[in-house]
Amino acid sequence: MRFGQRSWRQAVLRDAASSAALVLAALAAQATPTDTLRLGVQDGAVPFAYRTADGEAVGYTVQICQLIAARLARERGRPVELKYVSVTSRTRLVKLLAGETDLDCGSTSATDARRQLRIEFSRPIFISDAAVLLPLGSGLPDSTAQWLRDAAQALLPVVTTAGSTSVRHLAALREQLPAGQALRVEYGADHDDSMRRLLDGRAGAFVMDRVLLAARLAWAPGGAGSSRAGLAITPWSVAPQSVECYAVALRERDTELKRIADTVIGELLEGPAFESLYARWFQQPIAPPRAVVERQGEAAARSLELPLPAGLRERLADPSGRACATGRADPGAPR
Repeated sequence: MRFGQRSWRQAVLRDAASSAALVLAALAAQATPTDTLRLGVQDGAVPFAYRTADGEAVGYTVQICQLIAARLARERGRPVELKYVSVTSRTRLVKLLAGETDLDCGSTSATDARRQLRIEFSRPIFISDAAVLLPLGSGLPDSTAQWLRDAAQALLPVVTTAGSTSVRHLAALREQLPAGQALRVEYGADHDDSMRRLLDGRAGAFVMDRVLLAARLAWAPGGAGSSRAGLAITPWSVAPQSVECYAVALRERDTELKRIADTVIGELLEGPAFESLYARWFQQPIAPPRAVVERQGEAAARSLELPLPAGLRERLADPSGRACATGRADPGAPR
């Protein structure tokens, strides 16, 4: 009987040990959960962030955000699941502040006005200026002043995308008009909507960052080259004393993400990977955006044919931040 009791007790202890091992294994699994990082992605900010025909989120900034997520996973020692949240120029920062996204991965300019909303920015990842896409007609205006006079007298309005910094640039241009003259401005819901208004003849000009306009031209109907569909980008800027410094946007309180983002971008700029990343999205054929495929039925991969601007890497890598201080736009910016 004593032997039986001893065997029974040993069996109970073995079962308890086995159960404890299962509990410890479960606790260990819970101790290394999969984190989720939500990336805000614009549908048509080619080549920085957009959706392909099958809905995949891709782009220059999206790839940088993926590198940030990989570093975050490595530092935390656990997987990071990526979720891609569709945003527009108007909703991107609203969703970021509301906690619906963690990183805004598009063509967002780092501005003091946005920092006042408690939004933080990574180190800059690209620099552009603002220009005008308009029908060639009798030729391009020689200057911003000439175009402004012509646009104020035109029958068709000027279009820009709601929520973009070009809204502010156009407001400043309005102030330069003499009494009795006005500049009619309409606002597209996104870059695709703004472009459609121009192509459909509902707008006479599309004001936006030069690099984004160049991407619009890549899939515009018509032949190849610097102008398509009878459209061309002005060689001058609508805001010559300002530059658009793109960065990854995040909430001000997310200091860990900010540190990791700056580290990843800094290492990217210091190594050979930057040229490869730039060539991937600006010089090699890329998949067409979903809106183009839906509008045209079929669209081939195309290159934006934008050479790396002289000094861009050095300006982005400058730790002083002078590249994004108010000043003349880089004459070597993509035209």
